[in-house]
Amino acid sequence: MKGAPTLIPEDSILQLKVTLVAVEPQVWRRIHIEAASSLLDLHVALQAAMGWRELHLHQFEIGKERYGNPDLMDDPSVIDERTAPLFQAFEAGASLLYEYDFGDSWEHRVELEELVPRQPRLRYPRGIDGARACPPEDCGGSHAYMDFLSAIANPSDERHQELLDWAGGRFNPGAFNLKDVSGRISNYCFPKRHETGVKKKQVTGKARRLRLLPADDLGTGPVFHHLAIQVTDLPRAERFYCDVLGLSVRTRWPWDDGRPGERSIWLSLGDGFLALETCDDEPAPAHDFRDPHAGLHLFAISIRAAERVAWEARLGMAIVHRTRFTLYVRDPEGNRIGLSHHPQEAP
Repeated sequence: MKGAPTLIPEDSILQLKVTLVAVEPQVWRRIHIEAASSLLDLHVALQAAMGWRELHLHQFEIGKERYGNPDLMDDPSVIDERTAPLFQAFEAGASLLYEYDFGDSWEHRVELEELVPRQPRLRYPRGIDGARACPPEDCGGSHAYMDFLSAIANPSDERHQELLDWAGGRFNPGAFNLKDVSGRISNYCFPKRHETGVKKKQVTGKARRLRLLPADDLGTGPVFHHLAIQVTDLPRAERFYCDVLGLSVRTRWPWDDGRPGERSIWLSLGDGFLALETCDDEPAPAHDFRDPHAGLHLFAISIRAAERVAWEARLGMAIVHRTRFTLYVRDPEGNRIGLSHHPQEAP
């Protein structure tokens, strides 16, 4: 489609082609998605279609405007992507730019190819076509990826075995399986944004709605991992919990920046622990999933490291933050919930 229509019907289906910029041969996907979906919905669909794991921040660029999560990006000039339906986004032009991972800066050109008839028995979004494998996460961006491909294709390259080991032993850049793409998109199962009044620039509820997947890969289910409480006076809190309640210190954590004192003390509590966290005078950015207030900060349940991928598929877009060991969501009241496999490394 060489130019976007003046008006796109809200109930239409968009055929989009997404192409990874500055990578040759091209890595691309073609998807169908409802025009009433939001840019956030498109982000989730693109992550699933491409094969990314949603480990980093992202943004959309439409003209001179940027869309994303203004809280996570700590930038009030960013427009909330939940308030922007696709039928409006593509009325401004036939393409937009999607950037994932501001460190590696993976840029994707997303083009509106055409409007297609809705198939009543199909669920949207859905994968239609594509070519070549998604690059590995954290490989350094498009130019570093091309160097990576050159090294793993050349056994005489001194980095050959090191990079292959880093990539898990093998990597086929030409691999593409539409069934795998469709499965990943299906696993995200995000709700239809036109049912939530997204175009009225409203956010419904404190927690993202999600449709849970079967728990076949989740073993016997999670158990208690830890509670985290933020306090204004860590030594005084330690005295209360140890001297009065009889808990014992498990681990002491110093400040990362070398300042005197401790940022956190973990106290043994059954099979889990109680984390006393210092309220910093200069609270960490919102993407660290913290706030500056004293009180109950987090309830964490324990999962196995081998279950992480299954939990990511089950929770989908309800995940609001990720770290090396923990997935974070919010309950319907907005309380922080963590699913942690610390200290086990994910496979």
